[in-house]
Amino acid sequence: MSETSLHSLQDLINERETERNSLLKRQFLEYASPLTSDIEEDEENLMKAYRLYCQLVELNDTAGDSATHLRDFALTSPLCRKDEYTIPDGRFAFLRLWFNATNPDALYIPQIQSDNNNKYVLTFIDKELWKPTLFEKQIMQVIAQI
Repeated sequence: MSETSLHSLQDLINERETERNSLLKRQFLEYASPLTSDIEEDEENLMKAYRLYCQLVELNDTAGDSATHLRDFALTSPLCRKDEYTIPDGRFAFLRLWFNATNPDALYIPQIQSDNNNKYVLTFIDKELWKPTLFEKQIMQVIAQI
């Protein structure tokens, strides 16, 4: 391969990377400054679920004991019925990162997962146990530059 070809290839790679970063930035900003009621509703639904989850944890800590306690804290939510949130590396990554950015003191991070009946449920994990996906790390790198 000639030096000119390598240069052109590198330019193409750089251009694609810039386009991808711009897309990720635009998609995240849709959550940071929602322009549609759909995204605002999704954010509200996530916050409602977070508050309910925190209440369940508190209730379990005060009313339960080692023998009798809530075991499953999975929640149903309109978010779980949206395909864009249930596919791997889908738009839920942006919603989760929005949640993390706007709630820095949150103790738990949301996640959507499939239950035993192959239905999607909303759960939360301890913040210190959360490990961002590769896709989320890429988004975080882009939004760090905002």
